[in-house]
Parts: sequence; structure tokens; C-alpha cells
Amino acid sequence: MIGQRRADLSSLTRSQNVGADGSIYVKQGKIKAELLIEHSADLAALLERSKAMKPDIPNDYLIRRATGKPYTKSGFSSNWQRLMRKHAKAGGEHFTFHDLRSVSADGADTVEEAQARLGHASVETTKRFYWKNVTKAKPRS
Repeated sequence: MIGQRRADLSSLTRSQNVGADGSIYVKQGKIKAELLIEHSADLAALLERSKAMKPDIPNDYLIRRATGKPYTKSGFSSNWQRLMRKHAKAGGEHFTFHDLRSVSADGADTVEEAQARLGHASVETTKRFYWKNVTKAKPRS
């Protein structure tokens, strides 16, 4: 939904990254971009689902293990592979977690919106690696 990398998602905490208005602040580890992802009804519902995950104490990390701690890189990867096997068995096509960044970019109305969502300094980076969408235009009335 928010188009962030695995490492950045794994470090998000309710106390440090979620604003009182339901926005999410992300400081990306790779390129140090700082993003404020605005509140939306869908994002609020996702945050509520995260809060309801068991165990509920401690529940500061948005994505967490049963211990309440964040996933390690290998733990996250193991869970992703397990989900992909289940998805493929049900007839779905395999994709990587990183592919979700492209999906998030393609959900934007403009390449500039996709650039902002992904935290790229250059719109050219977004176009080269993530933007697979065509420019959307409204007809003249």
C-alpha cells in the first residue's frame, strides 16, 4: 500500500512512525529520503489490523514476530516464501516482495505521485525501474 522496502517496513513502530492523525513517517534506510504518508481510510484499516495482531503486548512494531520483535531479514524472507508457495498452490503467479513497489507505483495517477510515494530523488529513477503505467488523461468536456 505504501510502497516501501522490506527493511524500512520492518523498522516501523507505532510510537516513532505513526502520527496522531494516522499518517506514517518513514525515513528510508537506503537513500535517507524522509516521507510522510498521508492518512487514508485504507491506511487506517491496515494500522488497525496491525494493532490487532497477536500477541498484543508488545505491539509497537507494525510488522512483528510472535515475540513482538521485528522480523530479521531471513525470517521475513522465510515467511514470504511460505506465503508464495501457498499462493502458487492456489493458482497464483509467483512474485517477489520487491515487485510490490512497482504495484504501488502503478497505482499512482502520475509518475510524480509514484516518485513521491517511493521516495525517489529523481523522477527518472521511478520511470526507469518502477513506472509501467501510461499517463492518464481526462477527456475534454
